[in-house]
Amino acid sequence: MGFKLGSPGEGEDGGSHRTPNQKTPTRTAQSRQATSTRSTQVRDRGLDSPGIGGAVHTPSGGLKCLYTNAHSMENKQEELAFLLANTNPYIVELTETWWDPTHDWVVNIKGYWLYRQDRKGRKGGDVALYVKEQYTSSANSIRPEVGQTEVLWVRIQGGQEERDLTVGVYYRPPNQGEELDQEFSGQLANAVIMGDLNYLDICWEEQSARSDCSHRFLAELQNLHLTQEVHSPTRGNALLDLVLATGDDLLSRLQVRDHLGDSDHRLLEFTIQRRVSKACSKAADLDFRRADFNEVRRLVREALTSRRGRDLGVQDEWSFLKEMILQAQRVTIATQIKGSKSAQKPPWLTKSTQECLKAKKEAYTQWKGGAITKEDYTSIA
Repeated sequence: MGFKLGSPGEGEDGGSHRTPNQKTPTRTAQSRQATSTRSTQVRDRGLDSPGIGGAVHTPSGGLKCLYTNAHSMENKQEELAFLLANTNPYIVELTETWWDPTHDWVVNIKGYWLYRQDRKGRKGGDVALYVKEQYTSSANSIRPEVGQTEVLWVRIQGGQEERDLTVGVYYRPPNQGEELDQEFSGQLANAVIMGDLNYLDICWEEQSARSDCSHRFLAELQNLHLTQEVHSPTRGNALLDLVLATGDDLLSRLQVRDHLGDSDHRLLEFTIQRRVSKACSKAADLDFRRADFNEVRRLVREALTSRRGRDLGVQDEWSFLKEMILQAQRVTIATQIKGSKSAQKPPWLTKSTQECLKAKKEAYTQWKGGAITKEDYTSIA
């Protein structure tokens, strides 16, 4: 192809220039310590960073959302990736992920930003929220720092003449005290919030409750004009997982669906009827599908051959090799602007695996319709 690689230091800027193509996006966790939680906002600010002032984008039919209490994501990450690839939701919220720093390398899903808040020094709990990366989103810094309340707020930039959309995910342990309940209630205005709130004694049809803490919670919802949108049991015969929103027309098409893996909580699927802003990204990727790797090898080999005989240290040799590989990529591999594609199916998702997951879904539908027993469903699932 007639290209020639220059050594580091050649050229006007001493070889220190970097094009966007040279930076490989990573999703390292950047921790923000709270009093008793570890908050992790997993956002790449390199190639994947959305532009500012995105164009208005109204998804067809609104913003599809999924929520569930995962009861540990330890063996459910692959099924979650499959679920997202097939249902294409815009927002996904999870409680009781049971994540800690050892899970940082496995929790990201292609096509989504991940926000999470992990417990510090205690097992269990945790909340997480995925947002499609094509939308401009950020951890909501307007919300006050909380103590031990397991709640996470994310703001999504609104469309023209629309306020920003704030969504939250909340896990309330069954034995949580009044002080933390009040702390959470003080953050509820102007948001869509979902989570496992563990109010077992509330009768939502009659808007009544037996315990004092449940009475206070119902009164707070009435004061803030919030409606509770879930009306079917989400764990056994109990309605523990709630979706709260301002106004009767903000949410639509709420369904109680199958379980995620072996979680004993059911999935909730619903739509938020809001216009949001789509990020204008100029992020570029190397298009390795059209790469000429033989030419890359030839160029690197020639550069290394011309360098023989020079007595350099290990670090200098490595720096030289790395720079030659990057230069070879620049001159032989084309770039493409990153699109906002849906989450891709994971490589382990074979045809037989898809058939098994489909059989599980069909069995769940049959069980709910009374065609098979719970034991039959459990044996299939």
